[in-house]
Amino acid sequence: MLEFCKNREKARIDVAKIHRKISNLRKDFIEQTSAKLIKNYDVVVVETLSLKSMAMGNHGKSVSDIGYGNFISRLKAKAIENDKTVLEASKWFASTQTCSVCGFKNKETKDLSVRSWICPECKTHHDRDVNSAINLKKLGLNHILSERQEFKSVESKITELALLALNLDVETENLARESKKRSDL
Repeated sequence: MLEFCKNREKARIDVAKIHRKISNLRKDFIEQTSAKLIKNYDVVVVETLSLKSMAMGNHGKSVSDIGYGNFISRLKAKAIENDKTVLEASKWFASTQTCSVCGFKNKETKDLSVRSWICPECKTHHDRDVNSAINLKKLGLNHILSERQEFKSVESKITELALLALNLDVETENLARESKKRSDL
């Protein structure tokens, strides 16, 4: 009986080592991938996925095993450390259903089994994943452009304030000169 317990303990330790190795591999992958993305890009756009509903579907536990939430957390943390931006597209953003060429929203492509489709408006053939990537990229570019517009408006206000300050300095100097001339007379 004692030998059975020792074998069981050995097996438990072996299984624990395997689980630790898998966990470390996942953490390493998340660290390397997030670091690479943040190093190479100023803005990273990710989708907000409903992992619970995906796990309840035909993907099962494998969806939970991928550590998507941990990946997004590390990505955000690294972005903050490196002064970069991580945008999360709303889970209602129809990245796969919207034509990346004309903007038509095709509701027939909601089914995940539809891997490619042709836009009824512009007749463009779309691969589901490529189309989604293009739409997410456009979302990121729109964010960058809107940020630049905000920056330009702030920059122009700063310029106006700087010019006002310069005018005040010039007026102050002129008043000081006039008062000095009066005191000299």
